Amino acid sequence: MPRSVANAFGRGSPSWNLEFPEGNLTAAEIIAYCPHWLKSIDVIDRFIRNGATSTVLAAVVNEFRDLPVKMHRNSLCIMMQNAMRAADYEGWTAGSHQQHVRDTLSEWDESDISVTGFRCPWETHPKQGNAAGCNLRAKPMNFRDLARHVAQHPSGPDALDLTRCVAYALSHPNQNYFFPTDFERLVNRLGGPRDPVLANADTHVFQPRTRKATADIGRSSPQIENAGTRKSTRLAKKLSQTLRDTSSATTNVDSPTKDNEDAESKIGGKRKRRGEEEYEPTAFDNASVSSDDDIDVAEEEFALPPTPRGRGRPAAKKARLAIRDLTTAENTPIIRKTNSHHQLAQPSVTIDPSLTELASQYNQHVPARLNPPTLSPHRLKVDHNSVLLYSEIGALNPWASALSSTRFNGPRTSAPFRELHRLTDPALHDTSDWAENIRWAKQQFRMYGSETWTEYDYHLEVITDHRRGTHWVSEEAITFGIF
Repeated sequence: MPRSVANAFGRGSPSWNLEFPEGNLTAAEIIAYCPHWLKSIDVIDRFIRNGATSTVLAAVVNEFRDLPVKMHRNSLCIMMQNAMRAADYEGWTAGSHQQHVRDTLSEWDESDISVTGFRCPWETHPKQGNAAGCNLRAKPMNFRDLARHVAQHPSGPDALDLTRCVAYALSHPNQNYFFPTDFERLVNRLGGPRDPVLANADTHVFQPRTRKATADIGRSSPQIENAGTRKSTRLAKKLSQTLRDTSSATTNVDSPTKDNEDAESKIGGKRKRRGEEEYEPTAFDNASVSSDDDIDVAEEEFALPPTPRGRGRPAAKKARLAIRDLTTAENTPIIRKTNSHHQLAQPSVTIDPSLTELASQYNQHVPARLNPPTLSPHRLKVDHNSVLLYSEIGALNPWASALSSTRFNGPRTSAPFRELHRLTDPALHDTSDWAENIRWAKQQFRMYGSETWTEYDYHLEVITDHRRGTHWVSEEAITFGIF
């Protein structure tokens, strides 16, 4: 069995036995600032129930943490399996998680991001044998120390109260606030806790990253596999040179407490090995600040400075630029394609003009109204908080991309389920049920104001049955002589 690695997320990272605060933390904040909490069975339970896989978790780790070698999905899979099985979930795997917790499935709320009452590993599956002495509550850490090895700070809907606290601590190095004991106090100093919205939910962190996770993690696999081969010496030299090249861009910051450092060394079974990465503080840790005597903290805006890196991640760059530039919400006009390049020549088959005329006249009849379903106001949806998560990287108009009828090669199979009347027009020659359902929903919206027909599979089945039962046909289908 692979050995436990105490410094998998970087030397000096918060201990897995650091207590949880009372309050709300997004999945991105947990992984960015306290990744060792992925060994907490309560965090694992929350993430897996909300759709996380080891593949997407590895992608999120690699996005937010600055590691010398990318985290591999197998490493996280083993990490979570060891934790759950040590906590008496015999034979646990991510795929079988629902079977282990079936008794509480009906009570689950995927929008709940509170960590109040979450337990550390020392409480649920304490170490045994020689490592039993490590079953201790970790000492609190300075908030600015949570920024160690952070490649990208959470932003937009990924960020909530903890991100604000870290930003404040980095901007005010002359003050000392400790996590988690001072979490509530510092949040109140910054104006009080922010109420979480649906865009802060775990699914909004995991789903948009799932599309790229497999490819990104797959490309990192050869690098991880080579670490144990004859090339390991050459990679170690390259890593050492990289660390030396980047060290000039950093400055000193408070060191982790000796107790935490010793605990991590004991848990790992070994002390620091030769060539192991040390924490290199970021250049903005000692930014100049004003005196606290004249600061109105409740109204002050604190922005996390960019982390100095040799390269940026496309998704992060897109989010930073687009969140800054987009100032409108759902009323942002959608750029619709003219479809001029999709227009096809009229069919060569001769169609009786009388049939076309009858079909056209039939379509002018007032369509039957179908009572729309009632949707929960708290459902996941594409709005100004989440549009960037569902648009293509580099899209000139994120709304048009996120609400494209062809964006996902048909209807989405997971939330958020988009309202059909908001989707872009299908190609004129497309007469599939998917295209016809969209056209039908747009007509219902124009005539009756029906806004709640979505791409949810049940809704589509109801629409399809209704169209066929009332012999509804779109003008596009008639124009191209399909009917």
